[in-house]
Amino acid sequence: MDRVSGLDDVTVYSTQQGTIAPIINHKEGLCANQWFRQAVSYALDYEEVMTATYGANGFTMGSCYMDEAQPFWYTDAGSEEYNVHDPEKAKEILKEHGYDGTPLRLTAATLNKMDYMAVTMQSVGAGRSRHPGGTEYRRLADTPGAEHRSDSI
Repeated sequence: MDRVSGLDDVTVYSTQQGTIAPIINHKEGLCANQWFRQAVSYALDYEEVMTATYGANGFTMGSCYMDEAQPFWYTDAGSEEYNVHDPEKAKEILKEHGYDGTPLRLTAATLNKMDYMAVTMQSVGAGRSRHPGGTEYRRLADTPGAEHRSDSI
């Protein structure tokens, strides 16, 4: 976008083209525990994950599923907890709750680079370098029945 925006007689328009959000199993498995979901949230640097997946200018971020262009649905409630990125706090939460290192399984479709995002999350966010349990990555296409697994997000 930077290459063309400076050209004469070129106007660049930017619009929201979609939303990326994890679908988390709150009923079974690791993510049924609110403390575990909070630890994962603190462990991840969402901006780093998105930049590695889409490039520096390929996305916008916000704490609400809907953006400000949707005033009926938009809220900033909880925004103070969005993209905090505090790996030490994540470790504290896991230790406090006796986390045993069970890996978190990420199941990702190949649509919209979601498989790239899962690999990026593994290596820069919830991966072995920052998260004691690590992650296990599988593409949805390679994992029959993955949508029914209790430990998938």
